[in-house]
Amino acid sequence: MGARFQRGRKTAPRHAQVPVEVLFSPAVVDLDHATFRLLVLLAAEFTGSNNGALGLTRQQARERGVRSADAHSRGLAELEKRGLIVMTAQAARNPSRPTQYALTWRPLNDTKHTSATRTPSFDYRTWAP
Repeated sequence: MGARFQRGRKTAPRHAQVPVEVLFSPAVVDLDHATFRLLVLLAAEFTGSNNGALGLTRQQARERGVRSADAHSRGLAELEKRGLIVMTAQAARNPSRPTQYALTWRPLNDTKHTSATRTPSFDYRTWAP
């Protein structure tokens, strides 16, 4: 095997997993560019066991192309309204952490603020323009 595999561990690069069903859903097809970018950035935060603890600060969003604080806050609110993400914990100062979200097409994982669920909510399926 090549350099991509090490003794039983895959070292493939991380990627953002957004199912085609989600991408082509009415909840996504007419998102503005900044909001769509926020969705992809949140999906990229998912590591396989942290759905429910996904966070994206304004600074992180700025570094990744969403320059405006207004686009950040409006975009996250729009993603929530369309059922693509759900807030699992409010931001806090002590201990410092951003608002935490979960992707609705993935089951929740056991995190500090959520309990695992077997099935995703798929809330985006019921959104209508």
